[in-house]
Amino acid sequence: MVQTSESREAAYWDQWSADNRERRQGEVSHRQAYFVRKWLDRIGRRDLRILEVGCGAGWFVDQLVEYGTVTGVDLTPTILERARKRVPQATFLTGDVLVVDLPLGSFDVIVGLEVLSHVEDHQAFIARLYELLADGGHLMLATQNRPVLQNHCNIAPPHPDQRRRWFSRDELIDLTGEYFSTIRLHSATPLAHKGYRRIPTAWPIRWVLEKYLGPAWARAWAWPQEWAGWGFTLMYHGRKKPS
Repeated sequence: MVQTSESREAAYWDQWSADNRERRQGEVSHRQAYFVRKWLDRIGRRDLRILEVGCGAGWFVDQLVEYGTVTGVDLTPTILERARKRVPQATFLTGDVLVVDLPLGSFDVIVGLEVLSHVEDHQAFIARLYELLADGGHLMLATQNRPVLQNHCNIAPPHPDQRRRWFSRDELIDLTGEYFSTIRLHSATPLAHKGYRRIPTAWPIRWVLEKYLGPAWARAWAWPQEWAGWGFTLMYHGRKKPS
């Protein structure tokens, strides 16, 4: 049977999630989760209706259920079947969030970790999330920081079945501005493979600080670099504008 581009893309992400997120998460993912959880804690509720788009293996859904009822959506059928067994208190739906049957205005929070850069139509994606959020709802995104990855990192080219379009801070503001008011926007996880930045952003420095002085020291070292925009990730927290 001839595979369509959609089925090839789903198969690619199925395997990628199994290889990279199902059993372990790296520093970048843990830092993204840290900020989203911090923002959720500031909302101060445990009855939130949460949607995670591009939930993959469901590793973060497993944490989000602490804050309310959670629905995860992803293209990947195999990995989601295992996620259903591992996190039975959540709901997992297979498909593209643009077409999956979800009630409009039914979520208090939508979370997306490293999903934005891999969708086909970014404007349609943001508009869809706006429609799915209740009035005053929160959008929490983590997406790759284009200037850092392009200018300071060695990143392999995308897989043939992978869409990839990174964003800068200003591009992200422009994309979301019609629908959302920005609450917070900064980078996370300083990273560089070349140039002078590779020295202060080196992971061994943060590892030594954390091991011998404690996590607070490692965070204190990384924090100025993150706010200077040196992070791998752009962390975005916005609130739905009145319709």
